[in-house]
This record gives sequence, C-alpha cells and structure tokens, in this order.
Amino acid sequence: MRIAETVGAPRVVLSSIPPLDDAPELATELNSYLEDLAGEQGWEWVDAAAGLRDGERFAPGMASDGVHPTQEGARVIGEAVREAVSG
Repeated sequence: MRIAETVGAPRVVLSSIPPLDDAPELATELNSYLEDLAGEQGWEWVDAAAGLRDGERFAPGMASDGVHPTQEGARVIGEAVREAVSG
C-alpha cells in the first residue's frame, strides 16, 4: 500500500500467488486476503495463478517442486498479468 501511495500510482493491479503444494491452505488464505485488499483499496485484482491450479495445488506440469512454477507455469502467469494490465 505504501509503494502505491508513494509513487502515486493511478492504477494498481494486485495478483494472486501460486499454490504451495505442501501448505495449500496458506496460499488460498493469502490470495483471499489479497483479493479483499484489492477491493478495499479500489485496485484491480487478477488471479494470475488460476491457470496453474488443480484445486488448491499445482496442476500437473505447472511446478517442478510444488513451490516454483515451471517455464509453462511462468508463461501462464505472464499471460494473465499481461491481459490484466493491457485491458
């Protein structure tokens, strides 16, 4: 919030984080908090990690270690963010 305020950003897009296979509830709870925060601040929300998930965990091929997206996972996130900031 302080960064957006300090730079005087006319538009803020807040994104979800990817799943955490070993503690899926943590990512789900943080994403819920971030989405609520975006709404409270009048910011835009993008669930950029949606295409990585199968339920609350990474979909097959989207992570090599259950924490970090694969190259394909990174592409999915990048496309979602690009669409959000372009639209």
